[in-house]
Amino acid sequence: MEAVLVLMLALPAQAEGPALSVTPSFAARATVSTADAVRLTLSRPLPASEGRLAILVGTTDWTDLFTVRGTAATFTPGPASLPAGATEVTAYVVTAGGEWREVGRFPLTVKPRAVTPRALTPGLDVAVKAQLREGRRPETNAPPRATFQDFAFQAALAADGSRDQSTRKASVKVVGTTYANEALRFETLGPSAPQVDLAGYQVALGKGRARLAAGGLTLSVHRHLMNELETRGTTGSLPLGRAATVTLAAASGTKVVGWQNPLGIGVPAHRFLTAALALEALPSKPGALRIEAGLLDGSVLPLSSYNQGSIEDAAVSRGAGVRVGATALAGRLRLDGSFARSRSAQAPDAGLESGLGVVPDTRVEADARFGRAELDVLKDLAVSPSAPLTLTLTAQHERLDPLYRSVGAEMQSDLQQEALGAVLALGEGSAQFVHTQGHDNLGGVASILTTRTRQDALDVSLPLGGLLAGGGTAARFLPQLTYGLSRVHQKGDGVPENSDFNASHVPDQMDVSHTAGVQWPGALSVGYTLTASRQDNRQPGRERADFAHQTHQVAVGLKRDEILEASLELQLETGRNEEIGETERLRRVGLTLNRRPPRGFGVSAVLGAAWTDAEGADRDGRNLEGELQASWRAGLRPGRKAPAVTFFLRGATQRALVRNPALQVLDDRAAWQLGAGMNLSAF
Repeated sequence: MEAVLVLMLALPAQAEGPALSVTPSFAARATVSTADAVRLTLSRPLPASEGRLAILVGTTDWTDLFTVRGTAATFTPGPASLPAGATEVTAYVVTAGGEWREVGRFPLTVKPRAVTPRALTPGLDVAVKAQLREGRRPETNAPPRATFQDFAFQAALAADGSRDQSTRKASVKVVGTTYANEALRFETLGPSAPQVDLAGYQVALGKGRARLAAGGLTLSVHRHLMNELETRGTTGSLPLGRAATVTLAAASGTKVVGWQNPLGIGVPAHRFLTAALALEALPSKPGALRIEAGLLDGSVLPLSSYNQGSIEDAAVSRGAGVRVGATALAGRLRLDGSFARSRSAQAPDAGLESGLGVVPDTRVEADARFGRAELDVLKDLAVSPSAPLTLTLTAQHERLDPLYRSVGAEMQSDLQQEALGAVLALGEGSAQFVHTQGHDNLGGVASILTTRTRQDALDVSLPLGGLLAGGGTAARFLPQLTYGLSRVHQKGDGVPENSDFNASHVPDQMDVSHTAGVQWPGALSVGYTLTASRQDNRQPGRERADFAHQTHQVAVGLKRDEILEASLELQLETGRNEEIGETERLRRVGLTLNRRPPRGFGVSAVLGAAWTDAEGADRDGRNLEGELQASWRAGLRPGRKAPAVTFFLRGATQRALVRNPALQVLDDRAAWQLGAGMNLSAF
């Protein structure tokens, strides 16, 4: 087969797979009942390295209500059902950097089920956990509680009175614990945090396309103003004719839990006000030309979300943005462009200023823009019955001016990135080559270091069973081959004027990484992965400060239905410091076993051991850990998942030894714990 070199667009921190598309189960009729399941099918698997799948129904994040298996994400009605009336289902890929990239948007009309839905759906999970004994060597750093017995619960109640074209829904979730340090808001309130607290609630009312919601929300105004922010607030949507919808929202500046601030807008200095308009310029062809405009007026205090520790500062910003998306050539050409202007400033912070005469900073007005184009040059070309051929060209540009900031979005300003490329997919196989480039110091300030980054990445995936055996019987004996190449060159433009830099401080580094693997998937899976990387420093005076790294990994897995799962991993890792001529090795073995039957006896075990040593240095170490849990699950009603109760007994041990005679270090630590508990699912 003739080799094909393909290019693809990506941001410098990402390497996307073949152009991902989504097909909904309701594509043919765009109408379902509240009793129907909904399935979104991906055109290819979505690896964790590329991001995670997020699904919104209207403006609410429904990701956790979808079950993802392979390339299918399925929602099955139960305690929750789709809101009746006209809505939209939108699928996103959320990257590790927090970018939400839309991969599918589908109009949907939900008709009420023939039978009136259940008015109330309760939920109650109770947990009792106890530590019976524990020990350690040495006795230093003893835990605050050697033995304990804690009680925790989660209680939920959902109400659904939707029918015809109206939506009437409400849900609430409360959590509690007897151990103060595990209270929901302990990280922010400390010992004063309530031990029974409100985890979240939602109320939704609607008629047709008109919506009013309060509680936990996912808000989006614009890529560079506020992009898929999870918070607590209130929002309302009102249709303007058949083609336009206006949405207003007021929400907290961070994700909120607890009984206080129930609407999320009780603290004016820590609040967002937003407005958005979405218009289908060609109502008869949804998606052919879509225009979105948004406004944000926000102010945030130096507060972190309840479960996120970070250093924040007080700031205010006001911004406006517009986005235009279009498709043409029967969907083969996709265009997405946006522009935003934001005016921001630091807000007064009495806690940080501590009474000092701090001069307030001036407001800064800056712009941000984004553009992306995709063209399917070839789409599902029938080169073989089981392997259609698709070739997609892409181009992307993004620029954030110096000092650009919006309090509703986290992003790096003073940065411009471009990329050109394409993606080739043959059936389930794919090959891609990525080239991106970017630079900072867009204002050309002579005293600031300018850094230019170039990245190339090649990713190849060849499922030989599907490509050569057409998925037949012989396919199970043929492996999947993967190869990845990443090359990143980061280089400064020279020593900045009037600075304390010298030539050795200016970055000039080339990082190259190769990853090759072979996997036999199935109930009994076997795989081998080789990773080799090198860091080449080229700054004057640091030419020998290079590092090389290599990893061999073998993995064997066994899976039987949803009851039995076991895996064995062997790993050999070698790292060499070229500057000091030292090589360090790590050998690791890990074993996991899980048996989770619907009822009866279950067991889970985790065993791990690792050994390290350094060639050229007299030091070594080892780390051993193990955990074993035995459980018994009883279903109180045959054929039902709940009510059910599970009793368990768990033991764990760890030991770590580090020896370095040159530094006169001999550190030998060990610990063990024995615990028991009970979990009860009442509903």
